[in-house]
This record gives sequence, structure tokens and C-alpha cells, in this order.
Amino acid sequence: MSCSCEKNEVSKKILEMMKESGAHLQGHFKLTSGLHSDNYMQCALMLRYPKFAAYAGEELAKLLAPAKPDFILSPALGGLIIGHEVARALGVPFIFTERVDGEMRLKRFPHPGKLRFALVEDVCTTGKSSREAAQILAADGAEWVASGSIVDRRSPDCLPDWDLKSLVKVCFATYTAEECPLCKEGLPLVKPGSRPDAKKMRKESPRRGLLFMLRLMAFALILSFGCRGTEAAAAGVMKIAVTSPWLYEVASFIGGRQAQVRALSVWNEAGNTVATGRPRAGELVIAFDPEDAARLKICAQNKNLRLLYQKRPMSEAKMRSAFFDPAMLPFIAQEIMKIMAAADQRIYSYYQRRLEEFQSRIDSTIGIGRHLLAGVNILDLTGAEGTLVRSSITGVVRPPESVWAGWLAGDSIALRAALDEASRRGWLLLLDPWTPEAIRSAATAYPYRLTLPLPPKDTEFFVFLHEIFTIIANRVKTGARRAKI
Repeated sequence: MSCSCEKNEVSKKILEMMKESGAHLQGHFKLTSGLHSDNYMQCALMLRYPKFAAYAGEELAKLLAPAKPDFILSPALGGLIIGHEVARALGVPFIFTERVDGEMRLKRFPHPGKLRFALVEDVCTTGKSSREAAQILAADGAEWVASGSIVDRRSPDCLPDWDLKSLVKVCFATYTAEECPLCKEGLPLVKPGSRPDAKKMRKESPRRGLLFMLRLMAFALILSFGCRGTEAAAAGVMKIAVTSPWLYEVASFIGGRQAQVRALSVWNEAGNTVATGRPRAGELVIAFDPEDAARLKICAQNKNLRLLYQKRPMSEAKMRSAFFDPAMLPFIAQEIMKIMAAADQRIYSYYQRRLEEFQSRIDSTIGIGRHLLAGVNILDLTGAEGTLVRSSITGVVRPPESVWAGWLAGDSIALRAALDEASRRGWLLLLDPWTPEAIRSAATAYPYRLTLPLPPKDTEFFVFLHEIFTIIANRVKTGARRAKI
């Protein structure tokens, strides 16, 4: 038996949408909290309709907007769609946690740092999933400022210790497994929620792993005995070597699951590239130009060598900045895509889609930067990474090239005057690994500064670009209280 504890136009409409979509189920259910009930709100059935999801997201966003969250967090799977819709309505980023071996983890995103977040669920019964998700971020400094759900079905004796905004408040009877009258009647128990039983997972995981290996072995035997194209299938993933870690960042994205990309050089602590390998037999090799290939002693007559340019169109410093330039990156990605597609024409459309996704990720990253750094003032002293920041917000000042050249030529008086003025105005001094040493040394006298890191190894490039904005936002929040070198 249910009772609606809240009556307004929004709640009435949500209940109508649930009824229309079949999202309100009746029977014998095991909730994600472990409790049993004769009613279940399967919001996924309602959220499968974009117009319903958009409406719920917009209305919930109105309730959470006063808290001014910097991003939205949801626990998977139930909170994914509604969390994304709320984030869209608020114009902020969205991330989610998920269970790995029964434990909630932030697996697919970098930690956002000391930003404000609102937690969004589809249905809240006990708040266990919400608490677990929120505590992961709050433990490392993020500020939990609001919580929301489509449906609040908490019982009076099971209220979490935080304020929950919801579109619908319902009261359904819930029971422990030992007290459940439906179990005593012998009614079949259904578990429609998304949280797996952690104990059962741990108990069954070895068996599941064995079954998986047996299936995998059987599949391999079928392939080896039944397919004459085994060698071709094994070679289906293209192997690519690139001369630069910059090329690696883009090529690994464009190649996706269809390519294994490795870099023949890495960055040292000073941001310079250092050779670490040689091309292997059968690898497609991508270099900027003949000079770049020669630097790694790759023969120009190598039949597997592919060049982006016959002559690099800009200096090394400007090329480095191009990899942080939203206007230049798509052109570099397009040239890499052409090389890959020419080498593997059977999946040309796949590489085209990856290129489109690449552009979409650039746009999304810029949007995140605009949100996180709105109103921030920066003096850009970087050798490359500031290009991204300048493309995202208007409050960044970059010294003209003539002034920059004067500083490098030894005009320390003009350099000090510029740094003094930026400090007086409360601007953040932004540096990176490629900031010239003369400028870096002068900047160390000013506490309100930040040096951005090198792109970390084995981190997707767009995750790193997002981290640039997050790192700056966190530094701005601390103000000039401490130096960060």
C-alpha cells in the first residue's frame, strides 16, 4: 500500500509519467538497500523516454540550483541518466561512481579536487549508495552541498543525515528479509535494482572467472579449427609506433580499440622528449616530418613510415602549443585519421566517428573550463598549456611576443614590473614545464602561482585537459595563502 506524502503539480506529473511508462511495479521486490517491499519504482522505465528524463532533470535541477554545485555526482547505475540530465540543465559537468567487486569507486574520472558537488539518485530508500558515493569524493576534499532524487521513499526510521530534495515523496512498507510477510507467503522475490550482492559476488567470482576462461578457451578452439582467416583476425588490431608523446596522445584516441599505439619517446622532467624505443617489424610508423623521423634514426625509405608533413609548418615550440589549441588539434587529428584510414580502409567509417568524437570532446572540455574558471584572472607564463586556458576564458593575459622576447633577452626590470603588477591585481601566475627558466626563476618570488604538470603516462589526453582546469580551479580557491611550485 502506498501513500503520497507530497502533493504538487510536479509530483503529480512525475507519477503520471511513471504510470504511463510502467515504472511503478507491484509484486515482491528486493530493493538495492536489501529490504523487501511490495512496491518498486523502476525509474529506468520512465527515464528511457528522453522527454520524461529531460523534464525530471530540469525540475530537480531547479531544486538543487541554490546550492551552486560545480558538478553533479551519481552512483551507477540508477543515477546515471537523471544525474546527467540534472547536470545538463545546470550547465555543469557530470561524473559517476560504480561498484567494483562490491565496493563503490570513482573508476573512470580524475578526482575533481576541492569543488562543490550535488549528489543525484533516481530513488532513495536508505541512502546507502548515495552516502558511499559522496564519501569517496568528500574524503579527498570535495564539498557535498546538496542531494536530490526523483523519488524519496525513505521510511521515517531510515532518514539519512542530510537534506534530500525530491520530486516525489512516497511511503511504501518495507521489511527485512527475516520479517517479510511476502517471503512467508512464498511469493517469488525479484531484484530489479542495480547494486550487486557484494558477499555473493566475492563468493562466486572464482567460479565466474573459471567459467569465463573455459568459454574463452572454447571460443579460441573454434576459431583455430574453424576459421581459415585466423592470422588475419589476429592482425585485425593495427599496430602503430609514433615518434612523439604528443602524437601518441592524439593517435591513441583516434585509433581507439582498433589500434595499439606506442610512443618511441617520452617527456623528461624538463618537458623535453627523450627517445625510448625503435620501430618494430610490421608497425606503422607516424612522424611529424622527415627531420622528426631522422631524429629517431628512422630511415626515410622505411616502407611503413608515414609523415604528417613534408616540412613541419611551425617551430617546435608552436607545435607543442598546438596540442593545447582547440583550433589546431582537430587538424592534427584529421591528418592522423587519414593515415590510419588509408592503412585500414575496411573501417574508414570507424575512424571518421572517432574524429567526430574527438571534436566533441574538445568542445566539452572547453565548456568545463569556462564553467570552472569563470571570472578568474591569470597571467599566462606557460610555454604550451596556457593555450588551452586562453581558448576557454577571457580573463587570461598573455604577454605580446615582443615583450616575451625582451624578457628572454634579459630585460629583468620589465619582467619584474609585469609580475609586480599581476600580483597587485591578484592574478594567478600560471607556468608549465616549458616556461623558460628566466621567467620561472623570477616568478618564484611570488606566492600566488601555479605550475601545471606534464601529461601523465597512461592517462587519456582529455582527462588530462580536464585536470588542467581542475588544478587551476583548486589553486584559485586557496588564493595566495601558499605557493605551489
